[in-house]
Amino acid sequence: MCHFVFVGVPEKRRHVLERELTAAGLRVDAVRNPWILAAFPPTDSVAVVTLGGCSCGIYGSPDAAFNEAAERQKLRKKKWSERKIDRAVLGKRRPDGPLLVRFRSAFTQIVRQCSGARLLAHFFSGSVDDEELPIRGQNTLSLAQFLAQDGRYQANVVQHVTAFEVATG
Repeated sequence: MCHFVFVGVPEKRRHVLERELTAAGLRVDAVRNPWILAAFPPTDSVAVVTLGGCSCGIYGSPDAAFNEAAERQKLRKKKWSERKIDRAVLGKRRPDGPLLVRFRSAFTQIVRQCSGARLLAHFFSGSVDDEELPIRGQNTLSLAQFLAQDGRYQANVVQHVTAFEVATG
């Protein structure tokens, strides 16, 4: 069927979520699925973000990202020159779609204005309102880390993106 993206912010900041996402031309609706609501803290207001009935153009799967470092390494093993590698890599980069760019920009503003937000994506094969979700965990990262990975993240893992630096290790 389709991917759907869910965003959670503290209840008192719901207006920020709605303002930023609707300004980006995206639709914001309440979530009724108890499995999704259970994945977020009870203090969060959770919304499903769509355009055209789903979130397929909004979800940035890490699998869709071009792994430049791996490609460069592969070409170096073939003894290619750095100039030739640069040209090859440049030709393989795909720009993000306009919906993903708009969503990422709006989500960035939400994180900054709310000091953080949560994000979850799931590929539904049944009803969005009652399909059970296999949540595989939670991940906390800073906005800088989120943007360094081009706003791409694993489905079925709740991403807590904070406006502050997150210790790694």
